[in-house]
Amino acid sequence: MESCSENPSAQEKIPAEEKVSSEENSIVDDLQSLTKAKIGDGKIEEAIQMADCLIEMEPKELDWPLLKAHLRAPEGEHPIVRSLFKEVLKRDPYNMIALHRFFVASFELRADDGGG
Repeated sequence: MESCSENPSAQEKIPAEEKVSSEENSIVDDLQSLTKAKIGDGKIEEAIQMADCLIEMEPKELDWPLLKAHLRAPEGEHPIVRSLFKEVLKRDPYNMIALHRFFVASFELRADDGGG
């Protein structure tokens, strides 16, 4: 997959203050739509790569690690899923979705190890 960075030629035409707000928002919106389409087509690995790009572009946004964790959960990647939810909980300890899914992933990880 190509790099997640923006096109430098497009940036030259936009004032510095507007680069982040308009261009990045447009790219994020387009990437989010493409991610949804990939999920709908069952192309989960490609959707995960796009979620990584969204995380890179908007590191403070909690929706992207949650999305990535939800995409990885059915694959049985419980340690990765658990760590993604844990990351969200470090930044937002009251995030009920992350809290619930963190415990589910922990339980599933324990069950996979024969402890449950």
